[in-house]
Amino acid sequence: MILVLFLIHLLIQDVIPAKAPICTGIKFNSNWLTCDTNKSFYNYTLDLNVSIDYTNATFPNKVIFSNFTAWSVDPSFFHPVPPVTFWFWSDVVPQEVMQWDLSTPSYTFNYPNGVGDFNFYLSVSDTNFDFEYPSIFIDSGEVFHYSNYGLFNPHYPCSSSDVEDFCDDGGPKNNQSICCNDFVFTDIPDKSPEICETYESETMISSQSGEMIANLNATFHVIMEALNISVIGFKSSRGGNYKFMAMIGDTSCNGNSDDVFSNCSFSFPTNDFRFDMSFIFDHYSTIATKLIRRNKIFFKDGNVPFTPADPCWKNTSPIPFGKGTVSKTKFCCTKFKGTVTATVTNPTTSSPENKCLKYSSNTNVTDNSASLIVNYKFNNTGLIIEIVDYKDSAASTVQLEAYSKDLFSQTCSASTKNPQNTCIFKMSDSHKYELQMRTSILPDGFNMLAVIEQNKQFVTPFLTSSMHCYHETNPYNYVNSKLNATTQFCCETFA
Repeated sequence: MILVLFLIHLLIQDVIPAKAPICTGIKFNSNWLTCDTNKSFYNYTLDLNVSIDYTNATFPNKVIFSNFTAWSVDPSFFHPVPPVTFWFWSDVVPQEVMQWDLSTPSYTFNYPNGVGDFNFYLSVSDTNFDFEYPSIFIDSGEVFHYSNYGLFNPHYPCSSSDVEDFCDDGGPKNNQSICCNDFVFTDIPDKSPEICETYESETMISSQSGEMIANLNATFHVIMEALNISVIGFKSSRGGNYKFMAMIGDTSCNGNSDDVFSNCSFSFPTNDFRFDMSFIFDHYSTIATKLIRRNKIFFKDGNVPFTPADPCWKNTSPIPFGKGTVSKTKFCCTKFKGTVTATVTNPTTSSPENKCLKYSSNTNVTDNSASLIVNYKFNNTGLIIEIVDYKDSAASTVQLEAYSKDLFSQTCSASTKNPQNTCIFKMSDSHKYELQMRTSILPDGFNMLAVIEQNKQFVTPFLTSSMHCYHETNPYNYVNSKLNATTQFCCETFA
């Protein structure tokens, strides 16, 4: 009898789904402080609530601002400067979508899926100050973190910004937070027998009459705690450049009609997260992929799991502020662990099992002042770093640095007088290394690229015999510098 009850208990546990919190409302909190005494002289709170408007495909989010409350130590001296505004932010052109003069109890408007920025001006002795809130991401009736891809949840409901100040200009300082104050709960599976190893996407931007403007194809390989992203196809009716970019902009694959292929990578946060990528061409921007991870399980839009029977998320909708253009996108899991399902496209790619025996990097500063060539090769205990050549317009030293969470910084140095050197770096348990080049003339350095190792192979960037090089350009790590450095990272020899 006890055994029967135990088996029934297991069966019930297996079918009871987990409850996932969905944030549908947030509270903006702002506190203004004097720089000399650090005392509050003005604060306010404001609510934002979101629901789905199924009648509006272009602007599917019904947004309501309400419950504005404020306190001022002297309302005649410290007071808001209406209107408060809300902006749709994209890499194309920011669009103001809301102005509220605070004279009514609430303000309602429709908003597209995407990033939102809230602006509030405060008058301090007739000088207006505006501090930036942490941006939010609104999508299909839900609100998400923007700064770290995170999902609001009841245990960690807030996202705070760093304290900003105008103290050097005689102004105040400010700290702000955004807290989810309205959760609904939806059922999701607490486990998934299907594990997706590869995703593919295809996104087409077309005119109102149906003519193709641009089309982009990409693959996503799940490798440990990261996505290795490759744009494998791009077409447009008039040439030009494209961006395939995450909502924060820290992950971006860039190319053009003459140089189609590009790679980029995304390392998973430790918490649950939402990861969207946009296809940007000309003055059009559309969401091309939606990927949500909860409890280590990946979901499509709407918290629906990817399965072999239902592997795709598909969407056709007008492009916000796109002058009548339409986006048609398909994002599918094309390879589950142990099985392969229906494909989105049929690109010709090489197997990730191709083994690279030697890697190289060639980094050049844009003013041609410095260049660094390095070879990389794994042995039984570590990574052999061989500085092949270093050149600079003046006598100097160079340092190749590899940052990882557990080993911090490992370095290998050379100089214009002795431009070659060989070092051995230890293997990081995190498997991820941030490579930088730093010289005695440019001591703040340049980021080169991030690499991820698995089984003594670099799996990010994802290199194959047909696409054996990856390019990345980064600015000099100093404010307002116009210098950049471009790194070409290649597999020189495949097994």
